[in-house]
Amino acid sequence: MSESPKSLIRLEELRRRHEARRLEIARDPAQWKHVQRATVRVVSDYLKEARVGPWTFLSDESSEIGGGGSAPNPLAYFVAAVGF
Repeated sequence: MSESPKSLIRLEELRRRHEARRLEIARDPAQWKHVQRATVRVVSDYLKEARVGPWTFLSDESSEIGGGGSAPNPLAYFVAAVGF
């Protein structure tokens, strides 16, 4: 089964953009710095809400350890981040 073009990473485009960014940083090293911030609040018990830029997402623990199981646990986000 072949994948549709929308499901593939466009490697040449990605390389082109990374190279353009690398050249920008070479011209102005101050552009190298990148800051990523998250604001996290406890909603209830193990349920937490995180805000990162314009995005908001929830994390919870499974009911086996006292959470409500209403959202992925923090480790699930970490594992997904490795895949991303």
